[in-house]
Amino acid sequence: MINRFLDTDGCVTVWPKKQSDKVLVLDYLATKFDANKTYTELEVNEILKLWHTFSDWPLLRRELVDRGYMQRDRSGYEYKLSCLVINIARHGQTDDNLAGIISYPQAKLTDKGVQQAIELARDVKEKGQDFDYIICSPIARAVATAEIIAQQLGGKKIYQDKRLVEGDFKKWEGRSIEELDRYFGSDKLDWNAYLDLDFGGEIESYVDTSMRLRSFLFERRDELCNNRVLLISHNQTIKCLQKMAYGFCDNENINNSQLYTMVVRERVFR
Repeated sequence: MINRFLDTDGCVTVWPKKQSDKVLVLDYLATKFDANKTYTELEVNEILKLWHTFSDWPLLRRELVDRGYMQRDRSGYEYKLSCLVINIARHGQTDDNLAGIISYPQAKLTDKGVQQAIELARDVKEKGQDFDYIICSPIARAVATAEIIAQQLGGKKIYQDKRLVEGDFKKWEGRSIEELDRYFGSDKLDWNAYLDLDFGGEIESYVDTSMRLRSFLFERRDELCNNRVLLISHNQTIKCLQKMAYGFCDNENINNSQLYTMVVRERVFR
């Protein structure tokens, strides 16, 4: 989505009018700063000058501070990121994904799903990225995806964390997504409305999912700041993380084995 605001060199070409688009631009710019470094105002300006073309770095610097991406000391001299930049991907395709079925925990990757994981690792290497290790959901399809990526990246270590599991669909596992939509009267194209539904305990709610994700982020915050970590999780879980971070989520499904860089601001940890 950010690509429509970038030129071929990856520089931001316009300051958008829509609030959601402004968030996309600021997320992108926040990734250009090192979480473990303190910057002077001049250094912040120089980095912003490198990554936009419309010559308004004071605006961008102010927006980064006002919207909680960066902290500025009282003197106005020192700046530091106050947000967490994370890299997360959904597992590769399963047979259940292909059939439009809510996956069982034991669902396995298709041949395409295996290839998707290989291609993600290939893209990471081609872009000059690297990760110190991987943290994944303990569900089989996420573990299999993590293992393929780890091998392709030279044998990275893998750690599992149950807080990254897919939302608990309980009795709905193995049933079609269309049937679920009809039952709850939800619009499958409107993820924001879907996450706001009260499922009456029949499905893990957004509130419950966000509580375990907030626990994960809070407990592992320093680790995620100080290491290059790849997270492997699931569609609805990543949607919930988007809504936690931004107040809304994309209405399109999360693509299998596509890498997403997300910026989680300070308010999520409160």
